[in-house]
Amino acid sequence: MNWDAISGVAEIISAVGVIFSLLYVGFQIKKHTVETRRANARATAHDHAAAITVLANDPEIAEIILNGFADLDRFENFTPVERYRFDLATLIWLQAIEQAFADIRQRNYPDDMEDTYRVMVPGVLNTPSGRVWWKQRKAWFSANFQKEVELLLDAPPGESIFAGTSPRPDMPVS
Repeated sequence: MNWDAISGVAEIISAVGVIFSLLYVGFQIKKHTVETRRANARATAHDHAAAITVLANDPEIAEIILNGFADLDRFENFTPVERYRFDLATLIWLQAIEQAFADIRQRNYPDDMEDTYRVMVPGVLNTPSGRVWWKQRKAWFSANFQKEVELLLDAPPGESIFAGTSPRPDMPVS
């Protein structure tokens, strides 16, 4: 065997090695993308659960939220502390969703989970006072999230988290 033949075989082996290396890197990138999406979904679910846990564990704040979304005019009867608590609880909940939407835009969120939030947001903000609150407080959120919420609110009504039995019989829902 001469040196030219040995060189040719070495080049073929090198090319195969490069191809396998590229395939391995591609596999690792895909695996990392999946893990990133899962981690983002878990983090958003955790943030969302934390916001909901506050409502579930504190009857006073739950009543403030229900009253606030049922009739924002009642805020005239709310103390400044009650209005502040309503604003913060709603802000915390929507910030978790805003992060999910940011991850969705960057393709770092599982595709099958984004619909959940696209139903939830109008389900809450299309309550009698939700749109009023959104107009008053939307500046607290990024321009991209504002656009996404506006599109959701302008879409034809669909199912919402309030679909079926309302948490309060006197709270109309869309």
